[in-house]
Amino acid sequence: MAKRFTDTNKWNKVWFRKLSPVHKCFWNYLTDNCNHAGIWDVDLETAKYFIGKELNLETVKEIFSKQIIELDGGKRWFLIDFIEFQYNCDINSLNPSNNVHKSIIQILKKYDIYTLLQGATEGLLSPLQGAKDKDKEQAIDMDKDKENLKERILKNPAELFIRYFPRQGTHQETEDAKSMIKDFGIEIVLYAFHEANKHSAFSTAYVQKVCAGKKAKNLSVMVETRGTELKDSERKEMQDLIKKQKEADKKFNNEILERYTKIKPTLKTIKQQEIQKAINEGIWLRADRLIYEIESREKINPSAVEIPGMQTIGDSINKIIHQEEAVQK
Repeated sequence: MAKRFTDTNKWNKVWFRKLSPVHKCFWNYLTDNCNHAGIWDVDLETAKYFIGKELNLETVKEIFSKQIIELDGGKRWFLIDFIEFQYNCDINSLNPSNNVHKSIIQILKKYDIYTLLQGATEGLLSPLQGAKDKDKEQAIDMDKDKENLKERILKNPAELFIRYFPRQGTHQETEDAKSMIKDFGIEIVLYAFHEANKHSAFSTAYVQKVCAGKKAKNLSVMVETRGTELKDSERKEMQDLIKKQKEADKKFNNEILERYTKIKPTLKTIKQQEIQKAINEGIWLRADRLIYEIESREKINPSAVEIPGMQTIGDSINKIIHQEEAVQK
């Protein structure tokens, strides 16, 4: 059984609050039983069996008309807000270089969902996809969700790994995340973990490297906007950030070399040459991706603690698709 995020704030949202108890239960059933791209094979008989109440197809279609799009003549439903909530990005921001996202993109294209969503937003807008323009209350809800996410992570940084990594974080990694939040702030840390997920670089060293680079960039922009030179304190901060970035970069690269050394004896010559070429050319993200795919298949990375039953990330995705695209340095 898959583990997924749930929106604890949905009980305060008007559209959900107005649902009957049966239809609240049915919505939770949908979000639990759709696939990792948010598509549910319509099976009302099974839904009625698990919910324990009668459901009328036409009634539920009307009630959830703003939350779903029908596919294949009604044989399947697409939950419009599922991807944005589960993966923290809209469908146009899915990254084909990420195994998780690539599989979802293929499914969306298969059912022509990009076109269907565009039509929905041009016509009768769904409050979940089109709320940004038409439903002020839903936009406020989204802001609250983001703030709730920040609060949850500040209380429990381990959630960063559940949300952005294909595994749970180790105790040391969670402590590293706490330190990064203290040093760089929650906004920058969230950005860095998102970048790590985007590039499939599941390493706290990579996250720290991105954090230092992002903060240094923010400082440079602030000074440029101000139109003056760096103050002494700012110059020292910039130097410290550059130092941290270089140290994190070196640590990330060393981690890759250590992991490559561990799996090298098990690799075929072609795969060895491919990884070695990426390392020699300094394309560390590509080397990391190639090594990670092998570790996931062979389960030989001791730090990769998979979440039992996780369908949206981890082994199940790697069995579906094996990413072989180069990532620029």
